[in-house]
Amino acid sequence: MDKTILSKTFNERLEIQKAIWLDNRWLYLLVGFLLGGLLGATIELLTRNLNSLLVNLVPEAIGMLVTVLIINRIVENNRLKMLRDELYSNLHSRSNDTVLNALQRIRQYKWLEDDYFEKLDLTRANWADAYVGKLNFQRANLYKSNFSQVTNFYKQSHDATVFDFAFMREINLENAHLYKSSFIKTDLIQSNLKGAYFVFSVFKQADLSRATLNETNLTQADLEDVSLHRTSAVNTSFLNANLSGSVATSAIFENCDLRGVDFTWSYLLGATFSGSVLNSANFIGAELTFADTSSANWYQHETPDTFPLMPDGSYWNPEDNLERFTDPKHPEYIATRIAINAIREQMGHSPLPMFD
Repeated sequence: MDKTILSKTFNERLEIQKAIWLDNRWLYLLVGFLLGGLLGATIELLTRNLNSLLVNLVPEAIGMLVTVLIINRIVENNRLKMLRDELYSNLHSRSNDTVLNALQRIRQYKWLEDDYFEKLDLTRANWADAYVGKLNFQRANLYKSNFSQVTNFYKQSHDATVFDFAFMREINLENAHLYKSSFIKTDLIQSNLKGAYFVFSVFKQADLSRATLNETNLTQADLEDVSLHRTSAVNTSFLNANLSGSVATSAIFENCDLRGVDFTWSYLLGATFSGSVLNSANFIGAELTFADTSSANWYQHETPDTFPLMPDGSYWNPEDNLERFTDPKHPEYIATRIAINAIREQMGHSPLPMFD
């Protein structure tokens, strides 16, 4: 087709469209106005619905988030509780690594309760090398447990440990370090306390019968009314300890430091003091019948203030015949016995029996 014809046709169409627009411009304006109104109304409606939608969705979203957080916390708390129960259960183990690891993790989580071990059964548990400061084992069952080398010393200070009324028969406390700890009325029969450190500790009315106290440090310990029946103490320090009222029948005190020990009113029937140092010891009112004091070192320096006090209230002296305290066949035994009983009765203690 000729380009001139095409140009003419296009121009004709353009003129026709202009004529239509001019003839109908008010109609187009009305339609535009109506469309604008409808669009505005539509936008306003959408905006209102969006605000309403947001008002409903936001609280629900927050509620869902809180619910998720609470569920996660419950799950985490249950997990921690199961872990805590497992770790505390491991404290009963005979595996030393298991016990020490459990103690370490319990302390890391700060779950350690000082009184948790009260009345607890830890029979044969292996706590060797554990730190036991501030723990309370009152009335616990520690039968045949291994507490060797346990300590209450940490960061240059001591935190006392309590074992009052505990059942600790045949326990192993070898080389334990338990400064100022308490063993009141504790059953320590046949226990091993060899090399242990109990300076300033309290053993009032404890039963240490047939226990091993070799090389143990009991300096200034309170052992009032304890039972030391057939107990072995070799190279042991009892320096300035209180053993008043103790029952140490047939006990062995060999090469012990007994300086300043209070043996008043104690029962030392058949006890042995071979090589032990007894400066300033106090035996007033004590029972020494059948005791072996022949090789005891009654003094280190010959000054009156270091001489021991004997059961009848007299000071020991090198010329004294100690058999009057120990041998019922000695001619002065009865008279000495009467003098001792007079002191005992005066102080409210029952008299010692007479031996034929």
